[in-house]
Amino acid sequence: MNRLVYNQERDELELNGKSVGKGHPLELYVMGYWLSGMVHRDNSGWYLLTRDQVGIRLAAGLRARTPDVALALTFPAHIENSLHYKKSS
Repeated sequence: MNRLVYNQERDELELNGKSVGKGHPLELYVMGYWLSGMVHRDNSGWYLLTRDQVGIRLAAGLRARTPDVALALTFPAHIENSLHYKKSS
């Protein structure tokens, strides 16, 4: 299970050992659904901005994943569909 980790030395969030910074596409697992968006940072910290312009604060320990970019490039409609809420099985 992939979870966000806070790297104190670099003052950044990481997922699977890779930096998660501004503009990074990310999916966050919330109440049984994967929510897609882009990572942003303000004075209060990191947050995921969804397609509907809803901001969700990010913190270490939250379950997250990087969207399948290769699949999205192969099937452009997948990008649109991935921005909608998906029930996890």
